[in-house]
Amino acid sequence: MNRLDHEAHTLSAGPACALVEAARAAAPLLRTYANDAERESRLSPQAAQALRDADMFRLGTPAHLGGHELPLTPGVGVLAELGVACTSSAWVSPRNRP
Repeated sequence: MNRLDHEAHTLSAGPACALVEAARAAAPLLRTYANDAERESRLSPQAAQALRDADMFRLGTPAHLGGHELPLTPGVGVLAELGVACTSSAWVSPRNRP
């Protein structure tokens, strides 16, 4: 198995799978506030809290700093799930800290 195959496999198992599921669970609330985020150029407090609760602000943070340290392929998979509901949420998640 090459590295890309391994990274793609991690979307269906392990931490990436749990984060994809967390993103899917947050999606209905994020979708509710997506237009507000677009119009106001910022997430609503409710959307930011949903991302915090789903642990989306630590996707690329190194593990030794308490993050998930997701490789690129699984990280993009998680962000794609967020982006389906709210592109703003997908945009800010890897760029912010809790």
